[in-house]
Amino acid sequence: MITNLSSMMKARLDIFLARNRRLPSRIIVYRDGVSEGQFQIVVGEELPAIKAAFHQFSTPQAAYTPKLTIVICGKRHHTRFYPTEESAADRDGNPRPGTVVDRGITAVYDFDFFLQGK
Repeated sequence: MITNLSSMMKARLDIFLARNRRLPSRIIVYRDGVSEGQFQIVVGEELPAIKAAFHQFSTPQAAYTPKLTIVICGKRHHTRFYPTEESAADRDGNPRPGTVVDRGITAVYDFDFFLQGK
């Protein structure tokens, strides 16, 4: 897990504020190296740390609460996909880069998808 996440997030927000004279209204955090067993740790420890950084920019008049998305990127080296039609394949017969699989084999309760890389 990431240590000092709150101070790192605050530092990035300080830089954004200095360059743009405002804070972002939406923030996307990409996390890699998180196993399925660690998902709850990200939610239970890292999410509150990120929100603590947001709180440092709140004023008595208004709370700073941007929309936050945390994307956990997992690599499934043993998952194979095959195009169902020849027209959907690249020259080697593989799915084209950018192919998204978001149903059928994905998690039932999570917003889960596979993205075919290059």
